[in-house]
Amino acid sequence: MPRSAFRIFLAILLFGLSFLYFAANAHADTTPYRSAELVTTDNVFGSTNVNFTDLGNCSETDGLSCNRSFARGYGNLYFRNFGDFGIPDGSTITHVRIRVTGKADVPVLGLGTAVSRIGPPNNLFKESCTSPADRWTMYALNSSTIKVYNATTPLTNGILSACLSFSNVKTGNFIFRIHYSKPNPWSANIDNFEVAFDYTPPEEPSPTPTPTPPPPFLDLPWDYEGKSFEEVVFDPRSWFDHEYPLQNVPCCQNKVLNYTGELKDEPYRSHNGYDYGSQNGVFLGTEVLAAADGWATFKPESQSGGAGNVIKIDHGNDYQTWYEHLSPQSLIVDSVGEQVYVEKGQKIGEVGMTGKTTGPHIHFSVFKDSNNSDSFDDDIPWGAVDPLGWEGNYDDPWTLFESNGRNGSQSYNLFIARAPKKEEEIPTAGGSVSLGDILIDIFSNTFNTEVKIIADYGPFESAGLIKSVMPSIFLDVFDNIGQEVTEFLEPVTITYDYTDADLLNINEDSLKIYWFNEATGEWEALPSFIDSINKTVSSQTTHFSQFALMGEIKDLIPPTTDVNIFGEKGEDDWYRSDINIELNRNDNDGGVGMQYTLYTLDGSNWQEYTAPILFYDVGEHSVTYQSFDKAENTEERKNITFNIDKTPPIMTSNLSTDGNPYISGTWTNKNVLVDFQCTDSLSGVSWVTDPILVSTEGKNQSVTGECRDKAGNVSAITADGISIDRTPPLIYIWPDPSILWPPNGKLIPVIIEGFIEESNLLTKSIQIKDEYGEEMPTVSDFGDIIYLNAQRNDWDFDGREYIISIGVEDLAGNKSEEQTKVVVPHDQGKK
Repeated sequence: MPRSAFRIFLAILLFGLSFLYFAANAHADTTPYRSAELVTTDNVFGSTNVNFTDLGNCSETDGLSCNRSFARGYGNLYFRNFGDFGIPDGSTITHVRIRVTGKADVPVLGLGTAVSRIGPPNNLFKESCTSPADRWTMYALNSSTIKVYNATTPLTNGILSACLSFSNVKTGNFIFRIHYSKPNPWSANIDNFEVAFDYTPPEEPSPTPTPTPPPPFLDLPWDYEGKSFEEVVFDPRSWFDHEYPLQNVPCCQNKVLNYTGELKDEPYRSHNGYDYGSQNGVFLGTEVLAAADGWATFKPESQSGGAGNVIKIDHGNDYQTWYEHLSPQSLIVDSVGEQVYVEKGQKIGEVGMTGKTTGPHIHFSVFKDSNNSDSFDDDIPWGAVDPLGWEGNYDDPWTLFESNGRNGSQSYNLFIARAPKKEEEIPTAGGSVSLGDILIDIFSNTFNTEVKIIADYGPFESAGLIKSVMPSIFLDVFDNIGQEVTEFLEPVTITYDYTDADLLNINEDSLKIYWFNEATGEWEALPSFIDSINKTVSSQTTHFSQFALMGEIKDLIPPTTDVNIFGEKGEDDWYRSDINIELNRNDNDGGVGMQYTLYTLDGSNWQEYTAPILFYDVGEHSVTYQSFDKAENTEERKNITFNIDKTPPIMTSNLSTDGNPYISGTWTNKNVLVDFQCTDSLSGVSWVTDPILVSTEGKNQSVTGECRDKAGNVSAITADGISIDRTPPLIYIWPDPSILWPPNGKLIPVIIEGFIEESNLLTKSIQIKDEYGEEMPTVSDFGDIIYLNAQRNDWDFDGREYIISIGVEDLAGNKSEEQTKVVVPHDQGKK
């Protein structure tokens, strides 16, 4: 190759390499040099106790040196705490630069330096990140005059990239050391030790394209005929909370952030949708309509976690709407897993009070498929969006919320009926801007240039005892170069036509136009003129802000409900008959009237009270009730519980004598104890007759006991057949004849005569006994004839006696015995 060609080739090669180098380092930066804020020294093995002196001079270039003028061994200087080098996050550190000023009168090797990550206090320099081939040996300082040593080293050498990583540099987790490598006497004057870094900043991210808002496609989910869209949508019972739309999750503040960026004192925070109630024409049983076409599915109250019966509609455009707290009646779909196609405006259910709710309302939520998964099951909570959008003058906090690597979704206006902002060019000669029933009159020379006035509807507002009767209005004015105009040369007149406003609960004479003072966060009244004939209120202002027509609230007192229960009452809450319940609602004096009373029976569907409630079935019953007035005041929910038991208790009786069972219908000669038992499986036993002791003699006696249950049902039982007899039987007996004479040894017939006074005789036994021991005939009853031997022994001077004994026992167990005798007399005494 000719030399000229080689030179050209070499030039091109060098140019290419330099191009690649500079292209690769086109964005490289170098930090300023920084000195150590902390310089320390130590003694190592073999050295004397002579440390470096004047360490404070080691950290700045001032011509004053810190020195170690004499030593027989090693000596080290340590530099750390260099401060913030200002390297942006995400940068890549490529080189370390060292600049040392000073001199060192040492042998040829000169001073060496190294770097380490910071170790524990007893071993600060715990490692050396410098490769042996690169010891940063400062030969330039081997001089008797002050010189500057510079070294630039790529972090690819040794393990510098580990010790001088971005994290370590950012946190100051590194320490430099200067030492002399020979144990010879030496001295060194170091005036300053400085460090800098080369780094490549992070690439500038490509600007995020502004997303295109989706076209509005929704309507409100009920027929709000008779009211304008703005009168309804800007007066919800509860707002979507852009701070924490996490639905029932406790959060960090007591206020709700609505779509305007305004913090509002609301009782319901963390809300992921809108609640519309009676002030919007939504009542129990109001038909709920599909807000747009789509496929409807059902989630039952048992699975919704407090949302009651829920219909969800997938609109096929990455949005899904939810309709919560629906009545179980008239649902368009009521089976899990089933889906039904519905058209916009089609009835999908009715307003109910299922789930956790304080009154009838529609909870309306919108969810976006925020991760494009073609499913909404994984979009809670991140997919929750506000269908009114976000109009705050700062980033929507919900989009900044991060959890599990996902952020809340961006909100856009999705309502078709929502009117755009009204923009009107106003010349210096004046003009007017109308927004519905609101008129803004600008007189001539109010502004010294042509201006643009922007008017937009805003929320219904309230402050203490005053509240809006119409939507508020936001007013802004800009000159022809887009600058906001804050100085008015003449006042502007704002007129509200409140002909269609609902003043049922507002004192008309108190109507005023208020403006919101952003400096104080308060609503302030403007001097206002009321034309009660034409139903207008006018005020003048020399500034624009948010304005609202508000008046004093008439009725803030909730209604009450008196409960009357009609039926045969027992103890506690027990009744023994059918029950009629009357719910008598009462509004306070000066109240605006009752709306309705709602109730639910035994946890069933809520319904409106129109007539007494009749209960037939036995068992426990509960009535939960709540009254509402037309001023939207709500009575605290209350509950009554009662029980019906129409069945008398069951009674039994036990009869006993001396602790032993007594059989009814039998005789006894003892007292009979009658013990009554009572059982009741519903209300339980309240009272039962105490045990009765029967002690009177008589046949077939009876006693009656009673039992009453707690409902007042009474049972009675009679224990009869009690026969008591304590009188022993009376025996009368005589033989005929009673004397056998003469004692001629003949068998003489003897009739056993007698009777027994006892009507309940059980047994009778007659026995004859001969004193001579002869066997006697058997006698079974009175009237029997027996033959007795009229014979006696001669020596038997008192005669021969035949003893006739009778023993009887009655049915009660009373016993009697009696004896008589037949005598064969001795001759003696017989003449």
